[in-house]
Amino acid sequence: MPTDGRTPPRLHTSICWVSTPEHPTQSSAASPPSHCASIDDIPAAVHIAVPRGTRRPTISYPPIVVAQYAAKTFNLNIEQYEAAPGEFVPVYDAARSVVDAMRHRNRIGHTLALAALGRYLRTSGPDGVADLQSIARELHALSVIRPAVEAVLA
Repeated sequence: MPTDGRTPPRLHTSICWVSTPEHPTQSSAASPPSHCASIDDIPAAVHIAVPRGTRRPTISYPPIVVAQYAAKTFNLNIEQYEAAPGEFVPVYDAARSVVDAMRHRNRIGHTLALAALGRYLRTSGPDGVADLQSIARELHALSVIRPAVEAVLA
């Protein structure tokens, strides 16, 4: 994921702090679309994911939203993101982030989820729809993604 300067440095540092060996997490939902330039909004909280059954991190700042994912799907589509010079953290790639945003659209907001989907489809190239469908199939979310993709592309 490119560091394009769109995400404020404080958010980068927050993700580094949340994703330490003591708190092995993945970024998810709204945060990665902001890194991928899939949305214009700056999230009010850092969205992270933890494997189901593990302890949720508790920190006073920054505000975090924690999602728990099944161990089987937790590691799907992970990239290393350079949040600060020499500080790499695992985050979900753009396709996974968009699928997660659509899966959690009631929690993060329909407008945000659809904005991420629309921008992803405009910028992902010819393989974008196939990538979305592939990860959505793995996450049992095709019933959410397929009609949304059709509506955005119509």
